[in-house]
Amino acid sequence: MYSAAEGINQVSQTIISSKPVWIVLIPMIGALLVYLAGRKTEWVRNILSAAIALYTFKEVISLYPLIQQGIVEYRYLIVPIIDYELFFRVDSLSFIFAALMSFIWLLATLFSWAYMADEHAKTRFFSFFLFTLGGCLGVVLTGDLISLFLFFELMTFSSYVLVIHEEDKQSMDAGNVFIILGVLGGLVLLMGIFLLYSAVGTLEIRPLLSELTASGANQPLILLMFLIGFGVKAGMVPLHIWLPQAHPIAPAPASALLSGLMIKIGAYGILRVVLMIFTGTEVVEDAVLFAEWSNVFGYIIIWIGIVTMFLGALMALQQTMAKKILAYSSVSQMGYILLGVGCAAYMGADGAMGFVGAIYHIINHAFFKAGLFMMVGAVYIHTHELDIEKVRGMAKKFPFIAGTFLVAAFGIGGIPGFNGYTSKTLVHHAIEEAYLVNNDPWLFIAEKIFVLTSAMTVCYFIKLFRGLFLGEVPEKYDKDYHPSPVVYLTMGVFAASIIFIGIFPQVIYQSLIIPAMNGFTYDPAKVEYLTKLNFFTWPDIRAMVIVLALVAVIYPLGNKFKLFSIKFPDWLSIEYSLYKPMANIGWQLCLFTYKYIDTGVNNVYYFSSRVCRKLIDVTSRFEDYLMIFYDFDAKTLRRAVDITGRFEEKMMDMYEGSTDVSDRAKEADKRFKERYTDTSGKVQDAGESFKGRKIIGWNIKNINIAAMIMAFLISVFLLVFFYFSRIA
Repeated sequence: MYSAAEGINQVSQTIISSKPVWIVLIPMIGALLVYLAGRKTEWVRNILSAAIALYTFKEVISLYPLIQQGIVEYRYLIVPIIDYELFFRVDSLSFIFAALMSFIWLLATLFSWAYMADEHAKTRFFSFFLFTLGGCLGVVLTGDLISLFLFFELMTFSSYVLVIHEEDKQSMDAGNVFIILGVLGGLVLLMGIFLLYSAVGTLEIRPLLSELTASGANQPLILLMFLIGFGVKAGMVPLHIWLPQAHPIAPAPASALLSGLMIKIGAYGILRVVLMIFTGTEVVEDAVLFAEWSNVFGYIIIWIGIVTMFLGALMALQQTMAKKILAYSSVSQMGYILLGVGCAAYMGADGAMGFVGAIYHIINHAFFKAGLFMMVGAVYIHTHELDIEKVRGMAKKFPFIAGTFLVAAFGIGGIPGFNGYTSKTLVHHAIEEAYLVNNDPWLFIAEKIFVLTSAMTVCYFIKLFRGLFLGEVPEKYDKDYHPSPVVYLTMGVFAASIIFIGIFPQVIYQSLIIPAMNGFTYDPAKVEYLTKLNFFTWPDIRAMVIVLALVAVIYPLGNKFKLFSIKFPDWLSIEYSLYKPMANIGWQLCLFTYKYIDTGVNNVYYFSSRVCRKLIDVTSRFEDYLMIFYDFDAKTLRRAVDITGRFEEKMMDMYEGSTDVSDRAKEADKRFKERYTDTSGKVQDAGESFKGRKIIGWNIKNINIAAMIMAFLISVFLLVFFYFSRIA
């Protein structure tokens, strides 16, 4: 069997190297250096940011000779007191993600020179831009789930700053949704990590099925926690609502990375958990042991992928803002990736086709989607508008950008000769194989939805290209534009990469994707078949011809009957029909809890107020008696009067914060009665007056502070948890 202990022309060898640690630290430390440089001069900051991104990419590439020999590992003792270690582990799959991130991050950093030239808070942007790279690399280079979680949260909080860069109401609202779902997803992920650890006593990312089975752990619950936690970041339906809000709002370089790379972190997590942790290396009756629940969840993920790809494409067709079309397109394309992962899990040891299809589409989507966001961003630099009903004819003003956009659109459309064709072909084979092996009619329907969605993808890119680049240029935008040389450079690299992978698909396939199966458990016969796969066969090309034939029918009909401009009512959206009611219920529960807390506090206040007033009355009377003898000029009596006066002042401070007994006391009594007296004049119990009182709502500052405190408390809890677990 082809298992975790075997590979194609690879030896099972562990190589100890600190390179992964430095790869993560370089952009994080570099972010601080960029911030300091930005306070002095802009050009030094820009050069330094690109140099750090370039050096990070160079260090990642230097891992390739090592992973050809085996697996790179390193344990870094971060907290000596409790002996907590960050565990770094790099295999072929980790390398793919790290190389992809560092390369596209470098291109995005260069593009940011032009895009951010006239923006505000540029130094802050470049600093968090690099720091987020470190967080993303940390996620894919770690070898245990706790280290992965820590970098996962760092990535979430640092990328939040990129989302709210504009600092207007729209960006802050999008940031609210982004950070709230990010924190909630992180907490669910953390619960899954705790459940797994309590069952098997380890959190290393390796096959753990035998330990899970022996422990009697609740495998469906653990899988569900991981699926939700990583699914939020992956943008899968119905956890996708943050994505179409955050991606269009963020600056184009950040949008490119959010959509092209960071959502892949969610897919990476699902892939590691479902296809590695919940598998075994044992051979039982010539079959590899796979978790029963992994198979069930694979079927669920297949349908999550189908729904995600279809709804994402449907919503993309309804948009007129270029970046919003691309954002919903990212939701749809994540559906293809999830479909591949689902097929791999559902087919078990025979699921290699789904695995390679998902990995290849992750690579391809990163190139054409990051490129597309930067291409529309290049137009936005000059027009400051991306509504395709307002900005048209830009091919006349930006012919090179229009050409590269067309290349990227062909890639995402799956046209033969461009990169998306290869990965979509593999995913299509995976769903066909799942149907043929299991003869499930529902999977037959899923395959037809796949074909329909592929046609819809081409349709919304025809709409976008036609709207943004064709037609007459509006008078407002009929000017001479001169894009920066770095724009031509980055767009050219993206276009060249898409064409190169499309024409020579075997280069990436044989050198990166096939070796990535090392560490996963698949039937060697299936792996052998995949190594000899030819992508340019008539059945595969014919499948794309069918898609284009559907486009020839759908697009004209959609335009004629205005199907692409339907505005669905808000109540049909998941946000309004599901999340807003859930949020309202949660808020009411918070108010309900606050009521009883407030009741206790106010009852204490009411009781203490009465005591203070009674003490004031007593001391006032005592002072009156003392004043009778005050004229005798007795020093002791004068001191007693002073003491009682000061005591009375202190009591009034406690009572109302004033030393003016008469007036302030009356005002306090008046406000007290107004607060606790109903319309009949009866004084209510403190808690009874809760209804109708105005509660100060949460603003963005409060939410941010709460999220940061929560992250800090989680970190402290983790350290304490592991300390006592080690003692035990």
